[in-house]
Amino acid sequence: MATVLVVDDSVVECHRAGALLEKSTGVKVVYAANGREALDAMQHSLPDLVLTDMQMPVMDGLELVEQVRATYPAVPVVLMTAHGSEDIAAQALKRGAASYVPKRDLAQDLVETVEGVLSLTRAAREQERILECLTEGGSRFLLANDLALVNAIEHGNLEVPSALKETDERAFHTLIEERRRTPPYRDRRVHVVSRESPVEAVYTIRDEGPGFNPADLPDPTDPANLEKVSGRGLLLIRTFMDEVCHNETGNEITLVKRVDR
Repeated sequence: MATVLVVDDSVVECHRAGALLEKSTGVKVVYAANGREALDAMQHSLPDLVLTDMQMPVMDGLELVEQVRATYPAVPVVLMTAHGSEDIAAQALKRGAASYVPKRDLAQDLVETVEGVLSLTRAAREQERILECLTEGGSRFLLANDLALVNAIEHGNLEVPSALKETDERAFHTLIEERRRTPPYRDRRVHVVSRESPVEAVYTIRDEGPGFNPADLPDPTDPANLEKVSGRGLLLIRTFMDEVCHNETGNEITLVKRVDR
């Protein structure tokens, strides 16, 4: 059973988040009132994930992210962001936080976010053992529109605009389901090419949609965009990858992650 350490100086908010996780995921939840208490607890028992508020006394969420990243790099940290903390949260993501959930969206997004990060962490540990023996490798994948790669499918192949999610999230998801059953959208595929070596991993993802002008993309690292419903995927991509670029037509993205020596 995975253990999640929830850190928040508000007892009500702390147990609200913990209750959502225990009810829907079955994880074991432990609590701390600030970053210092969290680090003290981690010295005795290491959790699988830390879920933390940003603004706390003694040691805030930004300091906690830095300390966990430096001392326990295998433990991911997920942020709970409140309105007004966008700039601090953006700094935390750049310094190593794994993901974030706006507090106003905890009921809808917390469980999915935590489960996703835990799943990736487990997979990364398995891959790390395999990659220790890697000299060079590569793969090609051709995927149907089954939400395996959300941006390429929703915005690329299905041509569902992200702006619709900001104005009417229910209509956004309804249109996705309609187009997954309607030609020509349903027949499009996502092409994934990966190349791994001891020094870097390069992933290229291409959809079969009409593309877009990459120059029109809003800056996802701007704190003003952090609390928006759309654009979160690109923010996290740019946070964790060393290099991110689109082709001229906007239907292909290349991600590069280099080994930190």
